[in-house]
Amino acid sequence: MKQSLRVLIFVCVLSLSSAVAFGQAAQGTPPGVVLKLQITVSRYMGTNKVSNQPYTLSLVPGESGSIKVGTEVAVPAAWTNPNRSDNAATAPNSQPWYTMQQVGTQIDANAAPQPDGRYKLRLTVTERSALPAAQATEQGARVPNVPSFRNVVFSSTIFLGDGQSTQFSSGTDKVSGEVFKVDVSMTVEK
Repeated sequence: MKQSLRVLIFVCVLSLSSAVAFGQAAQGTPPGVVLKLQITVSRYMGTNKVSNQPYTLSLVPGESGSIKVGTEVAVPAAWTNPNRSDNAATAPNSQPWYTMQQVGTQIDANAAPQPDGRYKLRLTVTERSALPAAQATEQGARVPNVPSFRNVVFSSTIFLGDGQSTQFSSGTDKVSGEVFKVDVSMTVEK
């Protein structure tokens, strides 16, 4: 009976260690590996660089990570006074009313190891900014004296190996003519 119990324990331990080893081999990445992503969001007006914002995201292969940097901006909300035929806001309904809009940068990423040693990176980069009311009006905003919001979203999948870099995406704002570029580089830390 004791011999059977020892054999059963041995088989269970062997099975468990094989399953752990198989799981690590299936993922293709040894434990303790961290990917360091350097993501740079740049804006250009013609050939002049207007801004250059670098972000660093450490990511465990097979997991997701994100960076969210920004603030909320108060924006006057449109409302009317149903008691007046011209819908003008008058007392007692003259209190200002605002909504909050988020501005800033959001980066979402995940990485999956590939058999060739590279990593399949799924990235979404969102850049949202408020244009001052005067600039918004200059660029054709429909409501004067109210800020407009620019929203730029890049989302795609790329493959990178240790030490590699690429221009992830680029696009031009139709209204302002600004060009947005997102560059990504990756290093593997063990």
